[in-house]
Order: sequence, then structure tokens, then C-alpha cells
Amino acid sequence: MTVHSDETSRRVDMDQSQRVRLIEPAPFEDNRGSFRRLVDTLWDVPPIVQTSVSFNIRTGTMRGMHSSIRSSNEFKVVSCMTGAISDFVIDCRPESPDYLKVLSFELNEEKPGSLLIPPGCAHGYVTREPNSRVLYSMSSLYSPGTEVGYLWNDPVLGIDWPIEPTVISSRDLGFEPLTGPPAL
Repeated sequence: MTVHSDETSRRVDMDQSQRVRLIEPAPFEDNRGSFRRLVDTLWDVPPIVQTSVSFNIRTGTMRGMHSSIRSSNEFKVVSCMTGAISDFVIDCRPESPDYLKVLSFELNEEKPGSLLIPPGCAHGYVTREPNSRVLYSMSSLYSPGTEVGYLWNDPVLGIDWPIEPTVISSRDLGFEPLTGPPAL
């Protein structure tokens, strides 16, 4: 049996609470299987008020690029529970050191990790395996009037998708191309 203290049970890629971060907690493992944290107050995450799950039947399913207007202050924690995804975040905050950077992460069931996405960032992913299940935890309740979206293949964003998205909602296909940097 392996026991992990708080100092060794997590790895934070970026140490500032308002930056996109990948948290990779070390799982507790024993003869029953494993147990891992998905959200922890040590990670400077506001209280979670809504949790949702998306189930994606086919490889190449794309969801995104979605965000909320800045006034909603929505913080997201994203984890891949089954399957595998290539996850992308674009920081749309002009004051951020990561402004307009495309950050990419591989999340899957074999490599436990949670992506912490602060307000003001657009988020999307493409599935790399069939039957991928993605868990979202949010710091604010769903509010249709606060949603914004960006076209997944917009040349202004310049996302290099590792596989061609083949399953895309009409909503995600209907976003207007950008004429300049995204703004929230």
C-alpha cells in the first residue's frame, strides 16, 4: 500500500491561481483499485456549484470552443473519466501573461489529471477514443446569456487539432469567424 502526503499527492504545472493549470494527483492504490481527488481546496478553486458529464460515442467528437463572458466569473475543472481527449484552452484575457496562447493537454483515464480553467478562457476538446466521458465541475450555475463561442477551426485561433474533428454540433459549426483577437 502506498500513502501520499499532501506535498507529494499533487503536481501543479503553473503556480498562479489565475492561470490554466494541469493538476495530476497521485492516486491511492490498493487491492481494490485506486482512489484520486478531482477537486481540492489546496488548488485555489472556488466552490463548485455544478457538475456535468459529457459522453462522446465516437472518436473525433469535438466540443468547443466555449467560454463565458468575464462577468460570470466561471471557473472550470475538467477531467477525462474514460477514454482519451486532446483538450485545448485559449486565454482570452488581455491582461494575462498567456493572452492568446493555445495551451494543449492530453487527458485520459490512464493518466489521472484535472485541468483547471480560470474565467476568461475558451475551452474545447476532441476525443481520441470512442466512449470518452468528460467530467466538468463549475463554480457557477449554467446561464445561457453568459455563453460565447469561437469557431473550432478559425485561423485566428490557429489550433492544431491532432485528429480531424468529424462529429461537431450545429451550434459549434455556427460560430462566426473572428476578425481579430477574441474578447470576452
